[in-house]
Amino acid sequence: MRAWRSGRERHGDGERRLRYGGLVVSAFTVGCLAGGLLVAPSAAAEALADRPPTSRSDRAKPRTSGTESATTTELAAEPNQAASGQEVALTATVTCPAGTPSGTVTFWSGEVALGAAELVPVDVDAIATYTATGLSEGRHQVVARYEGDESCSSSTSSPLTVPVSTAEQGRLGVDLNVDKLTARVGGRVAYRIRIVNAGDTTLTDARVVDDLSNVLARSQIRVSPEATIGTVRQEGDSLIWTGTLPPGEMAVVTFAVSPFKRGLLENKAVWDGGQDLTSTRIVRKAKAGRR
Repeated sequence: MRAWRSGRERHGDGERRLRYGGLVVSAFTVGCLAGGLLVAPSAAAEALADRPPTSRSDRAKPRTSGTESATTTELAAEPNQAASGQEVALTATVTCPAGTPSGTVTFWSGEVALGAAELVPVDVDAIATYTATGLSEGRHQVVARYEGDESCSSSTSSPLTVPVSTAEQGRLGVDLNVDKLTARVGGRVAYRIRIVNAGDTTLTDARVVDDLSNVLARSQIRVSPEATIGTVRQEGDSLIWTGTLPPGEMAVVTFAVSPFKRGLLENKAVWDGGQDLTSTRIVRKAKAGRR
């Protein structure tokens, strides 16, 4: 208890205490004045009047301390550089000391979300794979973001640069040759078609059509068509070659015919990007000539 003063006179004792939310603070100062009782709130009470009460349950609740185990996320790309429009397989490997992590990994290129994939356990780690398609030309800074689970914290991989360039084009070159410019009826005329990939990328399902409609009107096939690479087949009056050619590879198609009628044997090969033409004159009595 303390005495208090009003002006210069000591009027009495009197501090009372207020219990607020479990705390004891000075709340009111009580004293006597002539003609009555003075009750004045203390500064502490005025401050507490603006605070909401704290419940026991709030005081007992522990603070979140972040008990998840720290994780690491590593990112790999296959291929690590691509042509425009080429698919790129992104693989994130997540490691967690608390055990095998679970959940989702989202793959980002800068501020753009490419897609997400669920983690699949592999031994003690987990892997998520996403195939990115339609990456535009340029250098893509790709990261994998693991969202975390109850036991394992979230984490983000280091950025991985994936360069994407303009797609190079394969270029098919075809050379059609005949062994005779002039041949006799009943003789033999041999053809050779050389097909080469003169571009920078592998040609898949390359195709060359040899139009034999004019040739077969005056001759018949004597030696069946063969190809060193790919396959060749006859469909009606045409030979069709298809195959896959890496850059610089060459396929050679060969076959031969036997003329039975005078006239001009015109053979035309057609492919995506061009055509080639040969002609052989068939006579009754003439020595075979060579080109």
